[in-house]
Amino acid sequence: MSMPDMVRDQYVDSARLKARIALHERFSVNKYGWLRWVFDQFELPEQCRILDVGCGTGALWAAKRKWIPKESRMTGLRRSRQPTSE
Repeated sequence: MSMPDMVRDQYVDSARLKARIALHERFSVNKYGWLRWVFDQFELPEQCRILDVGCGTGALWAAKRKWIPKESRMTGLRRSRQPTSE
Protein backbone atom coordinates (compact mmCIF):
# COMPACT_ATOMS: atom_id res chain seq x y z
CA MET A 1 0.00 0.00 0.00
CA SER A 2 1.40 3.41 -0.94
CA MET A 3 1.79 6.22 1.59
CA PRO A 4 -1.09 8.27 0.10
CA ASP A 5 -3.32 5.18 0.29
CA MET A 6 -2.33 4.58 3.92
CA VAL A 7 -3.10 8.19 4.87
CA ARG A 8 -6.40 8.09 2.97
CA ASP A 9 -7.30 4.85 4.78
CA GLN A 10 -6.49 6.37 8.19
CA TYR A 11 -8.72 9.38 7.57
CA VAL A 12 -11.61 7.72 5.72
CA ASP A 13 -13.86 8.71 8.62
CA SER A 14 -13.43 10.14 12.10
CA ALA A 15 -13.37 6.83 14.03
CA ARG A 16 -9.59 6.30 13.80
CA LEU A 17 -8.85 9.94 14.57
CA LYS A 18 -11.09 9.76 17.64
CA ALA A 19 -9.24 6.62 18.77
CA ARG A 20 -5.87 8.40 18.48
CA ILE A 21 -7.17 11.44 20.34
CA ALA A 22 -8.50 9.21 23.13
CA LEU A 23 -5.13 7.46 23.46
CA HIS A 24 -3.32 10.78 23.77
CA GLU A 25 -5.80 12.07 26.34
CA ARG A 26 -5.57 8.89 28.39
CA PHE A 27 -1.84 8.24 28.35
CA SER A 28 -0.12 11.60 27.82
CA VAL A 29 2.30 12.56 30.59
CA ASN A 30 2.38 16.20 29.51
CA LYS A 31 0.26 17.99 32.12
CA TYR A 32 0.24 21.25 30.15
CA GLY A 33 -1.42 19.57 27.19
CA TRP A 34 -0.96 19.70 23.48
CA LEU A 35 -4.13 21.73 22.84
CA ARG A 36 -3.02 24.45 25.27
CA TRP A 37 0.41 24.56 23.61
CA VAL A 38 -1.21 24.94 20.17
CA PHE A 39 -3.35 27.84 21.35
CA ASP A 40 -0.34 29.50 22.94
CA GLN A 41 1.19 29.71 19.45
CA PHE A 42 -1.66 31.89 18.16
CA GLU A 43 -1.86 35.64 18.54
CA LEU A 44 -5.54 36.13 17.81
CA PRO A 45 -6.86 39.70 17.59
CA GLU A 46 -10.22 40.53 19.17
CA GLN A 47 -11.93 40.23 15.79
CA CYS A 48 -10.66 37.62 13.40
CA ARG A 49 -11.74 34.89 11.04
CA ILE A 50 -10.28 31.45 11.61
CA LEU A 51 -10.19 28.78 8.90
CA ASP A 52 -8.99 25.32 9.91
CA VAL A 53 -8.54 23.13 6.84
CA GLY A 54 -8.34 19.53 7.94
CA CYS A 55 -9.97 20.13 11.31
CA GLY A 56 -10.88 16.47 11.81
CA THR A 57 -13.53 16.19 14.49
CA GLY A 58 -13.20 19.86 15.47
CA ALA A 59 -12.14 18.85 18.99
CA LEU A 60 -9.28 21.36 19.03
CA TRP A 61 -11.66 24.28 18.70
CA ALA A 62 -14.73 22.91 20.49
CA ALA A 63 -12.79 22.07 23.65
CA LYS A 64 -11.14 25.49 23.82
CA ARG A 65 -13.91 27.84 22.74
CA LYS A 66 -13.15 30.16 25.65
CA TRP A 67 -9.72 30.94 24.16
CA ILE A 68 -11.20 32.24 20.91
CA PRO A 69 -12.01 35.97 20.97
CA LYS A 70 -15.77 36.51 21.27
CA GLU A 71 -16.07 38.64 18.13
CA SER A 72 -14.34 36.04 15.96
CA ARG A 73 -15.72 33.65 13.38
CA MET A 74 -14.53 30.05 13.07
CA THR A 75 -14.90 27.75 10.08
CA GLY A 76 -13.63 24.18 10.03
CA LEU A 77 -13.30 22.09 6.88
CA ARG A 78 -12.71 18.38 6.70
CA ARG A 79 -12.67 15.80 3.98
CA SER A 80 -14.06 12.34 4.49
CA ARG A 81 -15.23 9.68 2.10
CA GLN A 82 -17.93 8.62 4.52
CA PRO A 83 -20.45 10.75 6.38
CA THR A 84 -20.27 10.79 10.15
CA SER A 85 -22.87 11.38 12.82
CA GLU A 86 -21.09 14.48 14.14
